[in-house]
Amino acid sequence: MPVFGSPGKLLTEFGKIGIGVYRTNIGFMDQAAALQGEVRMDVNRRIKQALDPNGIIAPGKSGIRI
Repeated sequence: MPVFGSPGKLLTEFGKIGIGVYRTNIGFMDQAAALQGEVRMDVNRRIKQALDPNGIIAPGKSGIRI
């Protein structure tokens, strides 16, 4: 899919030079979240679990799944 190929490559290139992406299309949320690193993702998961234990608010947003 050419439409999904180019933005995905752009996110990969951003990650190589240390640029994180905060907002993106839902098709790229997991890829953008992975650029943040495992430690930050763990912190985000813990905060999400504490504030929204049932996962009702924006489930899966920014790659955070509980």
